[in-house]
Amino acid sequence: SGAIETAAEVAPIETRAEIVEDSVWQDSVAGAIQAAHHTKVQEISDAVVAGLYTVTAETMPGSRPRFELTNVADPNAGAEIEALLTEAVASGDIDVPAAIQTGDGGFDAQALLYDLVQTNLQAGGEEELAAAEELRQQTIEAVGAETETVEGEQFYIVQAGDNLGYISLLVFGTVADYPKIYEANRDILSDPNRIQIGQRLRIPSA
Repeated sequence: SGAIETAAEVAPIETRAEIVEDSVWQDSVAGAIQAAHHTKVQEISDAVVAGLYTVTAETMPGSRPRFELTNVADPNAGAEIEALLTEAVASGDIDVPAAIQTGDGGFDAQALLYDLVQTNLQAGGEEELAAAEELRQQTIEAVGAETETVEGEQFYIVQAGDNLGYISLLVFGTVADYPKIYEANRDILSDPNRIQIGQRLRIPSA
């Protein structure tokens, strides 16, 4: 017909907010993996699959349990990647998800490390998925939260330094399930990032 075809219009590129919303937790974790030297995270993930890692916990009176991913063959491996994560957060290379930030503005490096490794494993094959589940069970057994049961429901009392991500790690063995706790406590929580010492939080079924 003699008409000249024009080039298709280029769709505008969507931008992403600098601070990642809780609803896109997995995207935040994926970005953190890349910024925190993926090869190091992969090394630890491979060691977990090989059975070289275990979850240890230490509980001090009046404080929450302190857990750590420990390489039985190289005890310094976890500390090395934890130091890299801390440096990356300090330099602004990683935006720490609100779910694992502490009340004093800091963050739990071991919780972040654990979740990076767990997320990396869950993106793998059957062997990696099995290792991720084993790691989750080890965490629950080693760190397990002290809960109370009232009329068939489980409750957790918030302690100093807690956040929903850490509580989720204690009761579910993963940080990513913290929205379940928030949704189960909407009657007393207006914001998942604002919990108070002494609050009784309902713990839903996994």
